[in-house]
Amino acid sequence: KNAAGESQQQANNQLLCPDAPQEYLMISYDNEQSALADGATVTHHGACGACSTTQDLAVYLTVPDLTTATKECIKRSLLNQDEGIACLENDIGFTNACAKIWMYNGENTGQRCTLPCAAAEIQNYAHNGPAPECALNGCLACDAEQSGPTFERVAGRTRRRSGVLTTIARPCEDMVMIDHDYACPSEASSSSSSSSSVAMGGMDFLDEEGNEGIFAPAATSSF
Repeated sequence: KNAAGESQQQANNQLLCPDAPQEYLMISYDNEQSALADGATVTHHGACGACSTTQDLAVYLTVPDLTTATKECIKRSLLNQDEGIACLENDIGFTNACAKIWMYNGENTGQRCTLPCAAAEIQNYAHNGPAPECALNGCLACDAEQSGPTFERVAGRTRRRSGVLTTIARPCEDMVMIDHDYACPSEASSSSSSSSSVAMGGMDFLDEEGNEGIFAPAATSSF
């Protein structure tokens, strides 16, 4: 994230939540109860990764059709990767790390799914077929198979793992339920201690032994 973008984001945050801390750390918890007891907020399931920041969550929440929105940036990256990344950062709003995995995902899909994606582009296919199956079009299905697993491992946050609805219909069992209705610190319950730390943007994870836990960033300052 460039300095100008960071300054703008901090300015926006200050307008929305003037008392909110502008920095946070990622902290792992053994379970959701421990995270909540520490004042943390879980914002996605799965291991944390390049797109686990709250800035990237904001993009997921405000751009419902990222598949279409990122197409131009991916096309630019085929000619110049730096331009593609800059497009994903400046035009879409991703952090630099998240922009890179979106770019690599798009490039890989373009190489491995050329025919179905070209057909979808030319025919302007809808993301899904008719109900009740709502099957993915050929391009999205190929992307899910050829690029999806690596994207999830590197990005950490996906829209389905974050419980964010998009213009692509997905099976209900693929979605997690997370309420992204965050209150400013000044709106927090009066029962909270005035010296408690603020936490935001947590996530579930599986450790090396397969045990499930919670990742949540706690603010470096308290109020």
